[in-house]
Amino acid sequence: MFETSKPEQPSTGLHWLLLLLPFILGLYLADFRQNTDNILKTVEVFSAFSLLLWCAVFLFKRRELYFQMLLLLSFFLLGYWHMYLSQAAWLDKSATKIPYLACAQLHIEELATKKEGQLIVGSLNYISQKQFKTIQIQVYTNRRTALKSTDELWVNIKAERIENEKYPGTFDLVRFLQFKGITHQAYLDSSEILSIQKKPHSNSFSALLKKQSETISALFYSYLNGEAADIAVALIVGDRSGVDEKSRQAFQGTGSMHIMAVSGMHIALLLNVLLKFFSFFGSWINRRLLIFLLLLLIWYYGFLTGLSAAVLRSVVMFSFLLLGQLSGRKVSSLLLLYFSAFCLLLFDPLLLFDLGFQLSYMAMWGIFVLYPKINTLFAFKWSYLQTLWEGTALGIAATLSTAPLTLYYFHTFPNYFALANLFLMSLSSFILIVGMLFPLFSAIPYVNELVGFVFEKSIELLLWIMDFFAQLPGALVQGFHFHFLWVLASWVALYIWSQAKTALWKKTSYIFAALFLTELSLQRIYYYNANQVFLVSKEDALVVKQRGLLQFIELKQQKQNFHFIQGFAAYYGVQAKEIKAKKHLLYWVSPHVHLKIAALKTKEIMVVAKAQNQAIQIY
Repeated sequence: MFETSKPEQPSTGLHWLLLLLPFILGLYLADFRQNTDNILKTVEVFSAFSLLLWCAVFLFKRRELYFQMLLLLSFFLLGYWHMYLSQAAWLDKSATKIPYLACAQLHIEELATKKEGQLIVGSLNYISQKQFKTIQIQVYTNRRTALKSTDELWVNIKAERIENEKYPGTFDLVRFLQFKGITHQAYLDSSEILSIQKKPHSNSFSALLKKQSETISALFYSYLNGEAADIAVALIVGDRSGVDEKSRQAFQGTGSMHIMAVSGMHIALLLNVLLKFFSFFGSWINRRLLIFLLLLLIWYYGFLTGLSAAVLRSVVMFSFLLLGQLSGRKVSSLLLLYFSAFCLLLFDPLLLFDLGFQLSYMAMWGIFVLYPKINTLFAFKWSYLQTLWEGTALGIAATLSTAPLTLYYFHTFPNYFALANLFLMSLSSFILIVGMLFPLFSAIPYVNELVGFVFEKSIELLLWIMDFFAQLPGALVQGFHFHFLWVLASWVALYIWSQAKTALWKKTSYIFAALFLTELSLQRIYYYNANQVFLVSKEDALVVKQRGLLQFIELKQQKQNFHFIQGFAAYYGVQAKEIKAKKHLLYWVSPHVHLKIAALKTKEIMVVAKAQNQAIQIY
C-alpha cells in the first residue's frame, strides 16, 4: 500500500544533527538558570557580528568561505534568542509580589483530588493599582466537598512566588509548573472561599476532548475492577491520577514506566491497527485519502491523551513519515527524528527541559542507532526465539540510551529490566491494542463482557509480573550521582560503539564504559558512607544520615510525606526508617557526634560533638 519509487536518503541525518546541536546549546544557555549578563552581552556582540557576516556573504558572493560556520552560529543564536524571549513574560510575572487579595476570581482549569483536600490549577484574576491583572496559579485547598472544573471561585487569597526546596532529592517544582505557565502558588482554606459560581458552558475543541476522555474513562470503570480500571485509564487515556503508589513502584522497579505513559509505542500500535483495519477497504480508499485519515486519527488521539511531550514527538514524526509517502520517497528515520525535534523546540523551547521529551527522543535514538548492532549479537534458527530476541534487543537499545538520564535524574537503575521485558513487551502491546479498540467492542452485546474480562485479566497479569520482578532482591539500585557531562559522554561512547569499524574505536568505547562505571561506584560509596544531619522545617522532620541508614525523626505527630522520604532514600541509596520524636532522646550521628531534641514545638536541637567536622544543614 505504501510503495516507494525513489532511493532512501542517507540514514545518518548528520546534517540536521549538526544544526540541531548548536540550536539546543543556544536554548540551554538562554535558560534563566544558566543565563547571566555576561552571556547576554557576548551573544549580543555575536548577533551583530553574524549580521555583518551574512551581509558579506551575499554582497561579495564568497559563500564557500563562511557559509557553513555562519550557519552553525546562526542556529545557535536562533536558539538563544528564542528561549530568551519565550521566558521573558514568565520571568516578569513570576517576580511579581502579590499582596493579600480580599476578593479575587479563580478560574478552575485542572482539578485533582488529594488525601486531605483538592489541588487546583487555574487563572487568578484580580485588581491591583486600578489595573486588571491575571496570573496562572496552583492552589491547594482543604475543602473536602468536591469542586468541579466548571466552577469559578471568589476567594480571599495570598499568592506566593514558587520556590524549590533545597534538601537532597527534592522535586523541581519551579520547572514543573513553568511548563504549565504557572508563576505562583497558594494555600486556600475552605473558609476563604466566598462564593462558587458556574462557568458558562463551553463548546470549544478542548472541552469536547475532555468530555470524550471522561466518557472513555467511565467506560473502563464500568467494565473493569478498580485497580485494573485505573491502569487502563493511565495506559489508554493518559490520566495517571488514579494509579496507586504500589503500582507506580512496580512499574519503576522493572524499568517499565514507558508502558504506563502514553508515548510513541501507543501511536505506533495505533497506526498498525488502523492500517490493518483500512486494508480491508483497499479497493475503496486510495493512498492519499488513507494518509489523510491516518493523520487525522493520530492527531485526534494525541489531543485526546493531553498531547504530552512523548506523544507530540511521535505524532509529529509519524506525520512527517506519512507525508513523505505522498511523494513516494523513503525518508531517513534519524533525519525525521532530528528534524521533528527541531520543529518541536521551535514550537515550544521549554520542551528541552521536559524529562518526557528527553527520554522519548533518546529512546528512539537508541532504537535507530544501537538496535541494529545489538540485534546482530545473537541469531536463532527458531523463528519464535528470534522474534523474542528482537523484541528484547529493542528494549535493551532503548534502555541503554535512556539509562544515563534515568541515573542522573532519579539516581536509580532497574537491574531486571531486560528479563522483565521478555514477559512484558508482547503482553503490554496486546493490552494497548485491546484498550484502544475497547470503545468499539463495548457497543456489541456479550462481546463487550468477554473482551472486558480478557482485558481485566491481562492487566492483572501485567501487574503480577511487574510486582514479581520489583520484589526480587536488588531489583532497584539507588544512590547514583554524577555530572551531566557524563550523560553527554555516555551517548558519544554509545554512538562510537555502534558505528565502530576498527578495534581501536571499540576499545575506546569499552575504556569509557569502565571509567563511567568506576565513577558511579565511587560516588555511590561516598554518599553511602556520608554522615549528615538535615533539619527540614517545612516537613517538620529531622533527618539523620548514618552510613547505610536514614532516620526520619518526625517533630510533628501524624505528619507523613511519602515522597519526601522516598526522595531522600533514592538520593543516598540507603534504607529509610521513621522514628517518632521524643523530648530529650539522644540520637547518635557518629561515634563522636550526637544530638538531643530540647523542645519539639520550637524545634530546638542540642548538638554535642568531640570534633568540629560534622555538618548540620537547615532547610
